[in-house]
Amino acid sequence: MRSYGWRAPSLPLVLMVGAAQGAPPFDALDADGDGRITRAEADVEPRVSEEFDAIDTNLDGTLDEAEYARWRASRNDTNQ
Repeated sequence: MRSYGWRAPSLPLVLMVGAAQGAPPFDALDADGDGRITRAEADVEPRVSEEFDAIDTNLDGTLDEAEYARWRASRNDTNQ
């Protein structure tokens, strides 16, 4: 049988693609590593940017790790 170099992706690849569809982990958005996500840092992820004000429950203009974790959990979006 002739092979054309294509084969179905392995299960781990499929799982990685599914995980990539969720919101990124906190550290991926906290570009400067100060423990807070600013509006500018959030702008790289459209879902976080659009919901920034709702996620910022203490209204300090940044997202801390607890606020972000609560938002992800409320969306059942805890892939890391």
